[in-house]
Amino acid sequence: DVGLENFLSENKTVSEIIILSDIENLDIITSGPVPPNPAELLIKDKLEVLLTQLKKQYDIIIIDSPPLGLVADSLLFMEHVNATLFIIRQGFTKKGLLPFVDDLHKKGRIKNAQLVFNDVKAGSGVYGYSNYSYGYGYGYGYGYGYGYGYGSKSNADYFDPQKQES
Repeated sequence: DVGLENFLSENKTVSEIIILSDIENLDIITSGPVPPNPAELLIKDKLEVLLTQLKKQYDIIIIDSPPLGLVADSLLFMEHVNATLFIIRQGFTKKGLLPFVDDLHKKGRIKNAQLVFNDVKAGSGVYGYSNYSYGYGYGYGYGYGYGYGYGSKSNADYFDPQKQES
């Protein structure tokens, strides 16, 4: 019922939108009610005011935004962050997202981009070591680029280590 939207569009204070959790040292601000114009709210100066106030109160601030590419909200947060984590979920995330992320990074639109591989199935053989390197079995090695294009309609578009790629 109360969250970020109420701070940005109404006169709620920071303390009124913070939810104290049962977990030690973890407080939460939810998105709040869905506004008719979310992107417009995020470009207002009030977001910067909020983050400035939160930085005085917290050592680490994590912004959980919508997936990149679905809505503009994620890119609007980018100027306010020190690092960007992209969660890549096995069997769910399309490989075509990686060249998009790489392009944003090369253009300086995202800072300190990091990939987190999530929900990797145990025993899938996707992670391993060799004499010279280590990596995931998705058809590319670290430092060699992604090598995947856009437009394929098959299941090969998704990260699935069960299907070994060459």
